[in-house]
Amino acid sequence: MIVSEEKKIRKIALEGSFKVVAFAMINSTLMFIAKLYGAIFSHSASMFSAIHSLADVLNEGLLAWGIIRSLKQPDPEHPYGFSAERYAYV
Repeated sequence: MIVSEEKKIRKIALEGSFKVVAFAMINSTLMFIAKLYGAIFSHSASMFSAIHSLADVLNEGLLAWGIIRSLKQPDPEHPYGFSAERYAYV
């Protein structure tokens, strides 16, 4: 019974982390669009920092993927589960 309570607490914590990563991903996407718009219409070379915002979006996508993968249940091939996968995508 203690194990299932720990799993519930872990799942709630990771779902909270996913919400933060999803919010950051949306924010970075909006920043990418705004910077790209500014770069196209102002012809300013400094506004091509939009590429950095795109890299942030891709990085946050990897973080989200790691969180989703870490919530998978153990199976016969992975008896200890997948919880360590969230660190592989950081």
